[in-house]
Amino acid sequence: MGNGRLRVIRIVPGPNQVSAVVRQFCQIPEGIITAFSDSILPFVMSVVPEYTAEVKPFGDVSRKMLRLCGQEPPKIAAATYIQAAVARACTDLDDESPFHGSRNFVGTHIAIADALHELHAWGLDAERLDAIAVQTTDPLRAKKLESLAEIDRAVTTRLESLNLCRNSVQLQSCFGEIPEFDGDSKRLLVIVGSEFSPLRLKWLTWAAEAGLEITAVFYRHSGTADLFAGANRAIDLLDQPVEDIGDGNAFIRQLFAEDFEPTSDITVQLRSAPDPLAECEWAIRAVLEHGRPDDAAIYVRDLEPYASILKATALRFGVPLSIAHRVPLLTNAAARASVRLLKSLCGEDVRLLRFIPTLSYLRLSRDDQNRLSQIIEDAHRKRQNAWDELEYVLKTEGDRFKWLVTVLEWRRRAFAQPATSVEWHERLKELLPTLPWFDAADTRQPELNLRDLSAMPALLRGIAAYASVDQVGEPQPIGFESFVKLAETLWDPIQITLPRSPTGLKVCSNPEQMPNVSFVAILGMLEGVFPKRRSENAVLDDADREEISRFAPDLPRLSNSHDKAREERDLFYQVCATANAKLYLSYPRTVGDKDNIPAYYLEVVKRLIREPDEENFRRRNVVPSTPTLAPDVALAQSLSNRATSRRVFDLSTAQAKAVIPGTVPTTFRINELADALECPFRYTFRRRLHIHARSKGARWYQLTQLPNNSTLASQSSRAEAEAALTTTLEAHLEEQYAHVPDYELRLMRAGGQRVIQEWVAREFDAREHWNRGETQVNVGFDRFNDRPNRIGDIRLTGTVPAVSESGPVDVVHLYKSSSDKISEISARDRFELGLYMLAFWQPGRFVFVEVDAMNGKRIRYGVSSDYGPFHAKDVARKLTMEYLEASKSGADACKAVLRETKETLLTVLQNIRQGSIAAIPGSDCSFCDHAELCRVSGDYAPADEEAGE
Repeated sequence: MGNGRLRVIRIVPGPNQVSAVVRQFCQIPEGIITAFSDSILPFVMSVVPEYTAEVKPFGDVSRKMLRLCGQEPPKIAAATYIQAAVARACTDLDDESPFHGSRNFVGTHIAIADALHELHAWGLDAERLDAIAVQTTDPLRAKKLESLAEIDRAVTTRLESLNLCRNSVQLQSCFGEIPEFDGDSKRLLVIVGSEFSPLRLKWLTWAAEAGLEITAVFYRHSGTADLFAGANRAIDLLDQPVEDIGDGNAFIRQLFAEDFEPTSDITVQLRSAPDPLAECEWAIRAVLEHGRPDDAAIYVRDLEPYASILKATALRFGVPLSIAHRVPLLTNAAARASVRLLKSLCGEDVRLLRFIPTLSYLRLSRDDQNRLSQIIEDAHRKRQNAWDELEYVLKTEGDRFKWLVTVLEWRRRAFAQPATSVEWHERLKELLPTLPWFDAADTRQPELNLRDLSAMPALLRGIAAYASVDQVGEPQPIGFESFVKLAETLWDPIQITLPRSPTGLKVCSNPEQMPNVSFVAILGMLEGVFPKRRSENAVLDDADREEISRFAPDLPRLSNSHDKAREERDLFYQVCATANAKLYLSYPRTVGDKDNIPAYYLEVVKRLIREPDEENFRRRNVVPSTPTLAPDVALAQSLSNRATSRRVFDLSTAQAKAVIPGTVPTTFRINELADALECPFRYTFRRRLHIHARSKGARWYQLTQLPNNSTLASQSSRAEAEAALTTTLEAHLEEQYAHVPDYELRLMRAGGQRVIQEWVAREFDAREHWNRGETQVNVGFDRFNDRPNRIGDIRLTGTVPAVSESGPVDVVHLYKSSSDKISEISARDRFELGLYMLAFWQPGRFVFVEVDAMNGKRIRYGVSSDYGPFHAKDVARKLTMEYLEASKSGADACKAVLRETKETLLTVLQNIRQGSIAAIPGSDCSFCDHAELCRVSGDYAPADEEAGE
């Protein structure tokens, strides 16, 4: 054994103290610097003078020592390999295992892997767990420990087969060995911090005895407070003299101390904001008021809810942000597109590929988008041969969609025969580089391109780990669909790290990553967030840990949930110790609809400050009272100019006035005129500007046209009518086949067949009851258009399904989705009925409008009730009469209805000619496709609410 040394020093945490220790170590050339936590190593590398010391992860250091002992150690397994090995081991658990019920869940695999990692850090392997399981008197606990031991052995065996191991195995392999240094540096600086890992501490003792000169650095409180219990336990276990180096400021010395004097040697600001967005905005303002963003840092315990808000806020203020946070792999758009493509390819319906033309990655022209969508829909009509047809047609397009042809060829091979997970991994390696969203040549947005490119190796790694573990033994081939399901399960828990910019305001969620800066802002200081609430481990609760420690007296006591809860104070102390001049602490008072409880730490800090600088920003404080930053000045200006009355919908520019009123049509459909009456805004956008929204309900609405398209009014018998309607329905469904899912087609067919029977019944009941005479189908508006004195010199276009004679009355037949009593119909419907009467009126006769609706009613709308017995109702057969002018009779009623319609029509035409686009809120707003554009519908601006309030 060599003559090494183990020196134990304690420092106050923070970049300043760590830098001092590192630079002192580097005064003597050659040496290695490592840490129990890899997260601090990037900062250490930034302060190590060039050519003085190596910075290596702790696993690499132990691996090197094992080589010096004459052994060639296997590689350390990545976490994904260990989790994959745990997953395979869980499949072999019997039904008596406590983990049997959740053995197939990824969360269980991760929790078990973490529990085994912690047990190994204490030196507890499978043999010790089996021994403790025999001694415990609790059957459930005994079975749990036996299951953990069984899983641990299976994991070790699989990793060994892959020439992999866990770091604990490397450490154990060193004990009892004698290294031969042969000129290698014997100096080692280890930043332990407050982590308590008995096995690693034992390794430090062995390495010192073997000849290394080790300096172990632990954290301490600057004063007398009882913090960093893990460091204290580690120092007691090492049993070495302790040197305290350095000191903190007065604030740090007093923080959490039992005896303290209020101090103010650094500036402390306490803030609250109404919500996380406002909290981030005020924090960025504080950074800018402080000075340079690169001399400041923001700490957030949980970055997930804050990362996007901070990025948007920093962008608004023009502050460069340096943030690296882990996000789920499948939140990446390129990864999601890959998963969606695989799920589409393993299905039978080619229409699942309809998302492809809309992908922005492809940068397809509108013509190419429409062409590809049409090819997919046409291929679907080939039924069983759809995929072959799609591949054939795409090949005829040349290079236009060449990448998709490659994908379809890959699909054909994928379906050819099942494959093992290793083979599927190779197939995936072949497919992913051909996808356009992984095109490395796309340099439009380098940051986004780098992010998407990093998703591809993450997808492959997720399969590689499972495949590597799976090949140990006898892997079973699986089909394409089973592989896609497996892949999605494996990818779901994977997280990737978004790259950090080297410059800018640094945002961290780990105190070890905090830079050496003057200003530190800590956001999200809420009970349950920072500090987190105490919670017991899902795999090994406190009782399990106490039992294990009782039967392993030679090892230190396992940490429990109370120990973990006390570490929250350590984290807060570490972050506070980072600030050299100013500390900014804030929390949001609400998140969503939940009120928050501020962290107790804020009260601790208040007691240390003689005159606390505390402010609660109100929800209306969108900008400071006297804004100085350019973005705030612009926002304040916009807010001061907000409207105080409802928006006036007028054409303000000469160009707009020339476009819309300048192209007034002279030919209208009746429903267009009704639109113009109901809401000029919607009429202008829909009819004049041709701005339409795609609506899935449109295909259902088209069912109302079946009686018209099948000329129901001309069918001579019920059987002929039903056959004609059924034929028309099937033709409509065939037309929709490429656009509608199969389940919806079945619903449309069932619904159509039901209403067909009702239409036929009401049609022939009405003929019999109302004594219909001669009938013409598909009648145009020639009668109206040929009049020399037609209203407003306009022409009507289109046709009505049928016009019949009934005594002195001409009856216009219509088919609609709904109809109702005169007292309940809208002004639009009344105007539309009047237009049909006006269009088909001729001297000496009267016009009624008969509406058959899908709501089960057939209503004949007349002008008055004095026209003979054929006007009677037949409630049993759902035949009803309604009158537009019940207070008058005969010709007077007819004149009143026509006069009212003419006056309304003239008003509508005047508005159209003037280019009026006034939005009229009403009941139709709830289903209007343009409601969001006008912003005065009930869903966007209640009628009693003034704009801008």
